[in-house]
Amino acid sequence: MDEVTAVAQSAAAVAGWDGSTFAVRADGEMSLNAPQEGESLLDLLPADQAPPARIYWPLEQLLVRSFSLPLSEPKMLDAAMLSQEVAELTGEEEESWWLAWHVGKSGSGIAGLVFGLSQNMRREMQEREAWQNCPQLLVDGWERLQARRGDIGRCAVIDEDADGLFFGFISDGVWRGMRRLNRQQGVDERMSDAQLAMQILHSWQAMGMDVEADAVVGRAGAQLTNELQAGFAHWEAEATTDLPDRHAANFELADAPLSGLNFRHGKWGVRRQWRGMQNWKRPLALAAGLLLIWMVATVVQIVVLGEQADRYQAEVEEAFHRGLPNERVMLDPLAQLRQAAGSGPSAAGGNSSDVLRQLDLLGRAWREKSWTLSELNFDGGTVKMSGSAADIDSLNKIRDKLSQESGREVVISDTDLSGGRVSFRMKW
Repeated sequence: MDEVTAVAQSAAAVAGWDGSTFAVRADGEMSLNAPQEGESLLDLLPADQAPPARIYWPLEQLLVRSFSLPLSEPKMLDAAMLSQEVAELTGEEEESWWLAWHVGKSGSGIAGLVFGLSQNMRREMQEREAWQNCPQLLVDGWERLQARRGDIGRCAVIDEDADGLFFGFISDGVWRGMRRLNRQQGVDERMSDAQLAMQILHSWQAMGMDVEADAVVGRAGAQLTNELQAGFAHWEAEATTDLPDRHAANFELADAPLSGLNFRHGKWGVRRQWRGMQNWKRPLALAAGLLLIWMVATVVQIVVLGEQADRYQAEVEEAFHRGLPNERVMLDPLAQLRQAAGSGPSAAGGNSSDVLRQLDLLGRAWREKSWTLSELNFDGGTVKMSGSAADIDSLNKIRDKLSQESGREVVISDTDLSGGRVSFRMKW
């Protein structure tokens, strides 16, 4: 195969065991490594290669139990409930296993298979980066039998390799049992095809198979087929004389779609987003940079407006003292100046009073719809102002507000749309 998995291409690795050897496929190559005495299988995952895309854990090293519960829907089942069920089935503590499960409707309740990985092994994996970065921790037997059964809802399934075989039984889409039998039982003991056939037959019957009604599908060696075939009414499994070893059979699944049974879920599945975050590094950095620029520009604009306000305040105080040289206390400069000048139309026509009124209305308008002021000129009762606004709509609102406050017609005499903002000149 040219691709290691459908998720990660040839740069990734796929791993699987038979309990005594460790197989890794990286960049299209397969290597087998046997652990030394006292050495952990975890030590054999190369740390200098790309993180594995899938790791196939051996079925015989896991807890495997069938279960049935009086629940109306599979979605009602959770890990805590299943842990309690496993504890009752095995007599062990609920916290001993990290679980992955398959469940479906069965009559008035639910049923399925649960697989348990030792919590001690899971904690050891969490401490090793090469393992922690792998998003798919799968069960080798489950994957192979799922692939062999296709979409058949009820049947017995077998998948033999040169080292042994997987077999199971599924009824109405729910697996009722699953086993691994290795031919090599000891240093000098190797199971014959007749012995394998006897164990398979008894196990299938214990799982609920009807040998006279249910079909057998999958793959088996020619010799084992000869031992088994006669006992079944519907033997449809492929017979072959060319069986791959266990590792090669696992690697045949590299392009197969994932079955959905994955130990990397829940609180242990958080690293599944790790690879995806790499694609967001540049956009996030760019967004952070733009946010920083905006914040700096906003701070600068606030400082400029503060300086303008200080200048306006200084002009008000200067006008106050010039208009009322004998008045030392400024409670409300504009009101005090208006009172001193009188409230009639003739009094309002004085230059100092008009400037102050215009500054007052400019302040009220700016608080409601702000703009950047470049120049302000009072000439014989005419006010000329230049500056910039965010857009045309904002400029029109500024004009309308100034016209409302001043009681005069405000004319926009010039606009310039270049530079991302609208530069303007207006008068009233």
